[in-house]
Amino acid sequence: MKKLLSIIAAATLVTTAGSTLVSCGMSTTKLMARKVNTKEYKGFMTAALNTWSPGSTMQNSDAIILENLYDGLLTPNAHGEIEGQMADWWGHNAEGTEYYFHLRDKETESKDGRKTGIPKWTAVKNGEIKDTHDVTTMDFYNAFRFTFNPNASADGAAPTNGLFKNGSKLESILSNISTYDAVKLGGKNFGRTTAEGGQQNIGAEAISTRNFDIIVMLVNLWTAEEGGQAKIDALANAKINPITNGKDKDGKDIIIGYHPTPEFDALITEMKNYQGEDNFQKLISDSAQNGGMMAISLSKDGLGTATYSEGTYETKNEQVYNIRYTLENASTSFFTSAAGYGSLKPLPYYAVSYSDNQNRSWYNFSKRYQPSINEMWFSGAYYLKSYKASSNTVLLKNPNYYQADRTYIEKATFTLTRSQSVDSNRLWFEGGDASEVAISPNDASGWKKYVGDDYNSEEQKFAFEGTHATSTVPSQYTFTTFYNYGRLTKDGKDISKSSLALAQKSVRLYLNYFMQRTQYPAYVAGKLDNDKNTKESLAWDGGEDKNVKTRSSTLLRNTFTIPRLATNPTKESSDTVENGKVNGIPLEDYTIQNIGADYNKMYGVTNTQLESSYSAINENDATRLKILEGNITTPNADLELLEKFYNDQFGSLIDGNDAFYQNDLMALGMFLDAEGNVIEGLKKDLESFANLAYSAVVDREKNSKEIDQNNEKAKAKILGDVVRKDLESKNILDAKNKNESISIEWLLNGGLRLTLNPRVEYLVDEFNKAVGSSSPITLKTKTSNDVSDYLNLSKIGDFDIYVSGWGPDYTDPYNFLHTLIWGGEYGVYTNIGNVLKESIKASDEKENSNEPSLVMADGFEKYNDAYADINKSITKYTGIVETAKGIGDFSERLETLSKAETYALYDVALTTPLYNKTPMKTIQLSYLDPFTRSSFIAGSSNLRLFGVKMIEQLWDRKAFLAAQAQFEKGSANEVEEYKKLYVYDPKSDSEVIASKSAIK
Repeated sequence: MKKLLSIIAAATLVTTAGSTLVSCGMSTTKLMARKVNTKEYKGFMTAALNTWSPGSTMQNSDAIILENLYDGLLTPNAHGEIEGQMADWWGHNAEGTEYYFHLRDKETESKDGRKTGIPKWTAVKNGEIKDTHDVTTMDFYNAFRFTFNPNASADGAAPTNGLFKNGSKLESILSNISTYDAVKLGGKNFGRTTAEGGQQNIGAEAISTRNFDIIVMLVNLWTAEEGGQAKIDALANAKINPITNGKDKDGKDIIIGYHPTPEFDALITEMKNYQGEDNFQKLISDSAQNGGMMAISLSKDGLGTATYSEGTYETKNEQVYNIRYTLENASTSFFTSAAGYGSLKPLPYYAVSYSDNQNRSWYNFSKRYQPSINEMWFSGAYYLKSYKASSNTVLLKNPNYYQADRTYIEKATFTLTRSQSVDSNRLWFEGGDASEVAISPNDASGWKKYVGDDYNSEEQKFAFEGTHATSTVPSQYTFTTFYNYGRLTKDGKDISKSSLALAQKSVRLYLNYFMQRTQYPAYVAGKLDNDKNTKESLAWDGGEDKNVKTRSSTLLRNTFTIPRLATNPTKESSDTVENGKVNGIPLEDYTIQNIGADYNKMYGVTNTQLESSYSAINENDATRLKILEGNITTPNADLELLEKFYNDQFGSLIDGNDAFYQNDLMALGMFLDAEGNVIEGLKKDLESFANLAYSAVVDREKNSKEIDQNNEKAKAKILGDVVRKDLESKNILDAKNKNESISIEWLLNGGLRLTLNPRVEYLVDEFNKAVGSSSPITLKTKTSNDVSDYLNLSKIGDFDIYVSGWGPDYTDPYNFLHTLIWGGEYGVYTNIGNVLKESIKASDEKENSNEPSLVMADGFEKYNDAYADINKSITKYTGIVETAKGIGDFSERLETLSKAETYALYDVALTTPLYNKTPMKTIQLSYLDPFTRSSFIAGSSNLRLFGVKMIEQLWDRKAFLAAQAQFEKGSANEVEEYKKLYVYDPKSDSEVIASKSAIK
C-alpha cells in the first residue's frame, strides 16, 4: 500500500488524536494493574477512506483499514521474512525477470501439524456475511486489467505497473492513443476519462473503459507472441504530427489538423474486432492464459511446471504454478516485497464487470463503493462490520479466513480523531479507549510520567515500568517540501509569479540556504532533542559559548530515500564505526555508500563520521570545494581551515545534521550552469561570495554573534543579487524596479495552529529577517480554516510550498525517486503538468531514450525561457531514474539511482527533505505484543492486525525483555504467536527452470 502522508499525518507522533475524555490523572499503579479484553483492539483513523480498492490508494489513512481487509500472494512476518500468504509456493528464473506462483487450491499442512486453508472471498452487505467464494487465479488477472486501465483511477498502481514487461510502454500507448483520438477522431473512442468527470459522460465512459481494457489485454497477448514486441515498440514510439499553416503573431504554429498515425489507426481497427461480446470474452480468456506480461491458469493442471535440482516438499522435483508475472528487468532484490502490494492483490469479478447491477465496477469500484448499499467482498482476516465516515470503522474477525486460528483479535474499532493536542492520544489510552499510544515528545506531562529524563531505549529503562521502546522501522517516512511550478491565476489563463520563480534553480537553492528547516524536525522530536532545540535557540544559539545557529536534530533528514531501505553488502568496507554502523545505519546502506559517496564526490568533502571514505575524489574533479577555493582572491587563504570546516559541518548526509542550511558549497549551484561553468555575468559575484565564505569561516573563531550576523547579511545580499539577475533575465522581475519582490506562500494545516504551525511561522519570519528587505524572494504562510480546507487547497494547488511524506512500498529506492519524475505521483503537488506537456511532434531520438520531450503547455509558450531550467532538470532526472529501472545488476542499479537522487537534491534542488516523523524506536504504552507485529521496512504490513496478539496487562521491563528473548529465537519458535503465520513450501523463492515461460 502506498504510504503517502500529508502534513496532517506528519504530526501523528506529536498530535495525532483528540478526545473529549479526561483521564482524571490515572496513577501508574492503577495503569499497571488494569486488565483489558485481549480480543478487542481500539485504534484510530486519521481520515475518512478515499477508496475501498487496495490498488487505488496512495494514502496511509486508507491502508490502516484496507491492509486488514485484503490479502495478496506474499507478506512479511514479524521476523522480517517473506511468507506465502495466498501463495503456497513461488520461484523465479535465473535472471530474476520472471516470477511464478501457485495460488493455494487445497489445505496445506506443516510437519508440526499447522494447517493453512484455501483463500476465500467473504461477501458482506451492511455488516452481515452473505456468502463465500474461492479466490481464483482470474481475480489476479482482474487486478492486472483494473490497475492498467486509465478509467479505473487506480492511483496507487504506479509503483508496480512499471515493473511489468512492457508496463511503461503500455501506459504510454494508452495515454498517447487517447490524445490522438481526441485531436484527430473527436474523442469517439476514448473521449471519457475520469479526469474529465461528470455524470453526463457516463455512456462515453463505458465505451472508453472497454476500449482501454481491450488494448491492455492485446498488449499483454502481444508481449508473448512472436513479432509482438515489434508491434508494441512501434506503438510506444508512434508520434502525433500536426498539420500547420504558418505562424500566429506570437510565432506559434497554427495547427489546422493532424496527420494520420498509422500505428494508432491500426490499433483502433484491431480494437474494434473485440467490441462484440463473444470476441471480447474470448480475448479475456486468451489474454489471461497466454499473456506475456502476466498469465494465469484456469485449470487445476496449472500454467506450467517449475523444476530445480533440490526439489520441493521432500522428493518432488516439479512444482506446478498457476500465476506468472514477467518483469521488464531483473528484480530479485525486491520483487517479493512488492508482490503483496495493493495493486497486485486480487480483485473480485465485479471490479472489471460491464454488467454489474450494483454499480461497483471500474471507477465506481475505486471511488464510489458504499458499504451500506453494496455487497462487498473481502479476502483478508477481517470483514467490515460498519463504517461511518464521520466517526469510526468496525472490523470483525472473518470466520472464513484460511488461517483464522492466527486471528487473535476478534474486533477492531478505529475511531476518527479530530482535535489535535499533544496529549490527546495519551488521554484516550489512560481512559481505556485506545489499545496503544506513542508518547509524544511534546507532551511534557506524559513524557515526565512515563518516560523521564534519564531514559534508555536500548536497555528499556523508563520512568514507568510499563513503558517500552519498540521498532518503528515500517513507520519511516521522509517528509519533504514540494514546490508548485504550475500555480495558475483564478481564470487559469496565466501563471503566478511565484511559480515562475520556483521554476528557477537559483530560487530553490536560495530557499535552501536561508530556510532553517531544523525547526520542523526539532518540534516533532521535542524531548528527543533534550529540550535544547527551542525555536529561538535554533535561530541564534548564544548559550554555552556558541554564537552560531544550531543545525541538528534527531529526526532531521538529508536524503529522500529512507535509510535501511536498500543495503548492498557485496561491497566490502574497512570501516568499523560501531560494528559497521553509524547512528544505527549499516555502512553498506544506499544512503551512505551510494548517495553519501556521490554527494562527497560532487562537493569535494569528507564524511568525518566514517573512518574511511566511500567517495574517490580525483584531483582533477571540478568539485564544489575546488570551485570555491579557485575563486577566493584573499591573499594567503588558509585552505586547510576551510576544508576542515566544510568536512565537519557538511560532510555527512546521515540523519541529524543539516547539510543544506547555509551550505556555501550547495549555494555555488546558483552561480553555475548545467555544465558546471560559471554563468556569464556572475564571475565577480562568485568571487565576492567565495571571499566572504572564507572570511566567515575565519571569523567564527572570534566567537562574535554580531560579526557572524553581519556575514550572513552580506551573503544574503550577494545571493539575493544573483537571484534578482536570474529573474530579471527571464522577465519574471522588472529590471527597472529593484524593489520588486516575489512572495512564496507556504501552506499550513489549520488543525495545527497550536502545535507545529508556530514553528513554521517562525521559520518564515527568520528567513525574511536573514535575506533582508531588499530580497527578491520572501516567504509567507497561508493557513487553512481546518483540515478539510487544507486538503482542498492542496488538491486544487492553491499554494507555493507544500510538505508531504512518502513511505516505501518495496525495498528499492526507485519507488521513492519515481515520485519526482515526469508523470510521477508527486505531480499532483508540483503541478508541473499545468505548464509543461510532452511533445506530440515527431522529433530526433534523444541520447537517452528514457528522457521525455517536454514543451510548454498550450497558451504558455511565452514562458519558454522561464521554464527552460526546470524542463531540463526534470527531463534529465527522469532519464536517469528510468534508466536505473532497466538495470538488473543490483550494484549498478543503486549507483545509477544514487546519481539521480544526488542530482535532484544537491544540484538542482527539486525537493528539500525535512524530517522523519518517528525515530527508529517508538516509546509507547501498548496492550499489543510488539513482537507479533510486522516490522518490515516497506509496504503496510505493520498495519495488519492478523497474527498480532494482545496482552491482558502492560508488561513490566522483565516481562518485555523475556518476550523479546523468546522472539529472537526466530520463526522456528516453540511459542505459537512467534512462529510463521502460514504454511507454505519452505523451498519457495528459489531459482527454477519453468515450462511455458513468456520470455522468448
